[in-house]
Amino acid sequence: MTVEPVEVTYHHEEGTWWAESDQMPGFSAWGKVLSSVQASVAEEFSDRFDSSARPLVERDDSGTVLLRRPSSVRSGPIA
Repeated sequence: MTVEPVEVTYHHEEGTWWAESDQMPGFSAWGKVLSSVQASVAEEFSDRFDSSARPLVERDDSGTVLLRRPSSVRSGPIA
C-alpha cells in the first residue's frame, strides 16, 4: 500500500511567512521567521499523522522543495 505524502506549501509576503496544506484541513500557521512556521507545521503534522509512515513534503509557493538541515549539522566556518 502506497502512503501519500502530506504536502505543505509555504508563502512569504511583506515580511510574513504562512503555511497551508490540503491534507490538514483547518490548519494554518504564520510568523515572521520561516523556522517558527516550520516548527508549528511539524507539531501539527506529528499530532495528526504517524510521521514514520507518512512523509512530509514542504515546498515554497514556487514549487521548490524545502530541505531542513538536521540540528546535528552545524553551519559556519570550519576550524
